[in-house]
Amino acid sequence: MAACIAWVIALFLAVLGLTLAILPWLRAPEVPGAAVFPVLLVIFGKSAELAALLGIPIGFALGARRFVYVRRAKISGTNIPLGTHWRVVLALSCTAGAILGVICAARINYWSLAPGRMARSALTSARERCLADPAAPAEPIPVVGATWICGKSQTPRLEGPLPGSNHRAWFSARNVQVSDDLLTVDLEDVRLGVRPTGHVPKLQLRTLHASVHGARSVFRPAQLGPWSRAILGVGTGFLLGGLAVHQIVVHRWTRRRVAIALSGTSALTACVVLMLVDIRASSTLSIYLWVPLAGVVAFVLANSVSRRLDGNPSGQ
Repeated sequence: MAACIAWVIALFLAVLGLTLAILPWLRAPEVPGAAVFPVLLVIFGKSAELAALLGIPIGFALGARRFVYVRRAKISGTNIPLGTHWRVVLALSCTAGAILGVICAARINYWSLAPGRMARSALTSARERCLADPAAPAEPIPVVGATWICGKSQTPRLEGPLPGSNHRAWFSARNVQVSDDLLTVDLEDVRLGVRPTGHVPKLQLRTLHASVHGARSVFRPAQLGPWSRAILGVGTGFLLGGLAVHQIVVHRWTRRRVAIALSGTSALTACVVLMLVDIRASSTLSIYLWVPLAGVVAFVLANSVSRRLDGNPSGQ
């Protein structure tokens, strides 16, 4: 129960933080309403991942701390062994919970890791309609806020305002390729223009190829895939949670701050490392192994400090 509550709280805080981070973009007048839903889906997916890394270890630690506290209160402070099989029960519980969590996270990741599929499908369908009937009217693409301009004497071109320009700048491209994770947009035969305002003259730029990279503070690279990413996030959360429960039960720790420090330090370290690794996602995928490794190292250090500071194990 404590793990579920902690996960929900962490999910709410993550959704709130990520939404506030891109709130200026969401409120921009040039952003089409159809583009908001895929981004919100991405925010929920990333928030669920961060909640698994943070909420599961902290929830497990608080639950274990509460269990030890109640047990000691019932037996008047006498330390009675838990038995020889509690570690097996802990391992099986973590394994079962991780399997269920991975299945749920993979389903969430399937959609939230690939918001570009919706944009790419809309772009491809509209361009094919233009090619089939050059005399057809322009084909708007609400999800990207642009329009395919059909023409009898030339291939269709995608035109639209540049984000953040307040419709003072525009772009035009002959072809567009959107990555699944919406982190990269490749444009062919690109034309950029700035409309004259005041003393600023009309500017135009043309290039054969251009790439636009998304904001990595919100979007997640999809190289790992839904299942691999779910195993990484949920598995690391249950690993750190299981380690925290083991140490709290073994050392009979009942301090709330010790439980939070022990689990929160390792969980927060894993979250930070995951975000840093995502930024360098173009390198080898084995770099993601640093996420659980960094969490375990931080846990060992926090555990060492907790044992040194454990002067009053029965305190609150």
